[in-house]
Amino acid sequence: MDGGLSLALAWLGPREVFLLSAQDVHPPLFYLLLHYWMLAVGTTPFAAKYLSLIFGLLSVAVVSAIGRRFGGPRLGILAAVLMAVSPLGIVHSAEVRDFIAAGFFAALSTFTFFRALDAERYRAGDGRWGAWLAFAFSSVAGLLTSYLLLGVVMAHLAYVVMSRDGRRRLKPWIATFAAIGVLYAPWGWIAIASTLEKIGNGLAPREYGESAISPWSFAADALRHLTVNEYATFSYGAVTALCVAVPLGALALATLRRWRGSDVRNVGTSRRDGFLSIALVFSLVLTYAIAEIWLRLPLPSRYLVVVLPFFLLLVARGLVSLAHTARQVSFLALAGLVVVGILSWRDFYLRPPLPPSFWDPQRLVAYLDANASDGDGLIFITLEQAGYYASLSHRHLPWDYFIVGPGYFERGLAERVAQRLPELAAKHDVLWLAFYQNGIGPGSELITGWLNRNTFPGRSRDLSDTAVRRYGVDRGDPPRLPVNLSFGGKIKLLDAGLSKTATPGGEVRLSLTWKATGKMDTDYVVFVHFLDDRGERWAQKDAAPLNGEESTSQWRVGEEFVDRRSIQLPENLPPGRYWLDFGLYAGDTRLQLANGSTLLRLGPVKVP
Repeated sequence: MDGGLSLALAWLGPREVFLLSAQDVHPPLFYLLLHYWMLAVGTTPFAAKYLSLIFGLLSVAVVSAIGRRFGGPRLGILAAVLMAVSPLGIVHSAEVRDFIAAGFFAALSTFTFFRALDAERYRAGDGRWGAWLAFAFSSVAGLLTSYLLLGVVMAHLAYVVMSRDGRRRLKPWIATFAAIGVLYAPWGWIAIASTLEKIGNGLAPREYGESAISPWSFAADALRHLTVNEYATFSYGAVTALCVAVPLGALALATLRRWRGSDVRNVGTSRRDGFLSIALVFSLVLTYAIAEIWLRLPLPSRYLVVVLPFFLLLVARGLVSLAHTARQVSFLALAGLVVVGILSWRDFYLRPPLPPSFWDPQRLVAYLDANASDGDGLIFITLEQAGYYASLSHRHLPWDYFIVGPGYFERGLAERVAQRLPELAAKHDVLWLAFYQNGIGPGSELITGWLNRNTFPGRSRDLSDTAVRRYGVDRGDPPRLPVNLSFGGKIKLLDAGLSKTATPGGEVRLSLTWKATGKMDTDYVVFVHFLDDRGERWAQKDAAPLNGEESTSQWRVGEEFVDRRSIQLPENLPPGRYWLDFGLYAGDTRLQLANGSTLLRLGPVKVP
């Protein structure tokens, strides 16, 4: 679902990416990369997914390279196998999201970090500067892809401070981390200010309350997400826990023996194992803080992709350690992890589809492609819908968006409505507005309110997950005629305007100027009937004023406004002369005119 957000941002371009990312919880780099990637390969979802797939494949290669540097070819091969079959890595390599890219940069920054450390240790001449630069740029790229990289960078800094090699040569590392800070500072300042504002204004996705997840539940969920997925059966999780616990236990035992000075072979551990543990813990603590303080929800699996390389490297390190003392057990543990991984991501792809009432972008795209015409404009209130339309549609009509829902995205919505909607109405004869899950709230009412007052609301269609409304734009209202008739002594019709001609399958536009002349405790509905000379009704539209969004009981005496309506005509409408009868009613009671009639007739409307 959220992949539509990535598609929309990539479609909009760099300027909108920076503006929206400054308010969002995701930095801009992945969206910028996706923008230029789609310029090169196309805009379909299939083409867009290849960017994530490339990051997934590169993650396997970099994790393998880290393993080789830490423990030789065997560790590199084991780490690559575990990364290649990881359900978490595979799932996010198939999504148009930034999480697998963040995992790649977490692994790349670690690889370049230790490459720079080794180059400094062995005084590798000019190569040291290249290693430092590679580490600095990969770290900044990671931070510009996901804020979760902060835990990884802090682990790097902690290793430099705590390790003997790092303390011996602090100057180059101080310079490197200073360079990371300088390069990231412009965006870091924006991120910090935005985060403090969100927390201070209570704009997190969920309200404060009881703890969203206990540390023990978090740990259990983290292990599950890092090894299987939420669609796998419980037995997978039990098998995986055993296959992970055995090698990690062997690694911990080898570490303990090393600390005690036992005369054992080099079976697994070094100070670099400590770094993997530090990076794992720092990243998990940061993830827990985000889940508890910001999301206030149980742990989402996507936030653990950054942790995945360090977890799998530790497991691979444990398998190597176990192989020195119990090769068959090590082999069985590895085989179990591979089999469970394959079964887990198979279950993911065989999972039941989301119900159409939750998310069905193809139906929305098909409806707009079939009903919107060239020259029409589209308006979405979620970027997810806009992104899927931009990628799935064969028409590619111009579209704009208003993000309604998250408070930190709604800032300045009234100003944007006042600026953008007049511009859109000046460009297009028809505007189509799509409501995700048929939802109309305070934010979307700003949009519909403007459209109801300034355009001719037409037909509405409720799809499985979306309501679509059509608004006709006229360069001038139909000619108005003075009426000055009172309905029930409460509402006066000052004037009315009506289209003089219409076509089968088209619409008739009606403009009514109402004035409240008395206080009302009842909400009245305006009915409009489209009749031929024989009195046969061919079309009808009943709605409260302003397309159903204005309650007459809330009118103030003396208030007046223009009520614009559009009546959709049938395709089989024969040529001839037609009339519009309209009036107001509540329940079974109609308001009467002074002459005792309950309706007013306007016309004629000619259909050639």
